[in-house]
Amino acid sequence: LDPGRIPVGLLAGDLVDVWVTSDSPEALGGRSASVRVLEKATVTAVEASSFGGGLSVELAVPLEQVDDVIEAMRTGAIDIVTVPLADQSIAP
Repeated sequence: LDPGRIPVGLLAGDLVDVWVTSDSPEALGGRSASVRVLEKATVTAVEASSFGGGLSVELAVPLEQVDDVIEAMRTGAIDIVTVPLADQSIAP
């Protein structure tokens, strides 16, 4: 992932939402250009990627949502957004 699309200081154990942004709303089924594809996912690892100087972020993704996340990665740019502390206590 592009480091500009990941919160500074992201660490394993943080809760994040995953958004996909596309220049083409048609690619997202006619929905708006940004769509949240995953809520309150737990970060399991963050490390420098050997591919193009980006960062690798590993998330715990519920099995039933894996296809949605993979499709989002193919559709547009992925943005990782930290879940506010006030909302972290109600993580699934």
